[in-house]
Amino acid sequence: MEYIYFGKISLTEQLALDLIILADMYCMAELKADCEAYLSANLKAANLLKIIKAADTADSLILEEKIVSFLIENIEKLQQDMDLHEIPHELLVKSMMSMKQKTSSHSKPTNSLFAK
Repeated sequence: MEYIYFGKISLTEQLALDLIILADMYCMAELKADCEAYLSANLKAANLLKIIKAADTADSLILEEKIVSFLIENIEKLQQDMDLHEIPHELLVKSMMSMKQKTSSHSKPTNSLFAK
């Protein structure tokens, strides 16, 4: 109710996880953006799977992009700390494709099957 009347809310992780889904369901773009910003800023290995699930349920492309970046930046640590099979296959593929694009933009073109 605080958000509806005043446009402000004090988010916690669990509240943001719950509200992003409701905000998407009821087309509350500003609230969804606030939740996306909070969850993006607080993304870590410990809450990665919860945020992936919420991002998927709420169709959050902003969070998906942040998750892909997080995966790219932290893949080695994540391999040690968690079972990567828990992360949706699509996100891992997007992460790898993004990593490939970044590395290929810094190198000479090749005749590889994966080169564009």
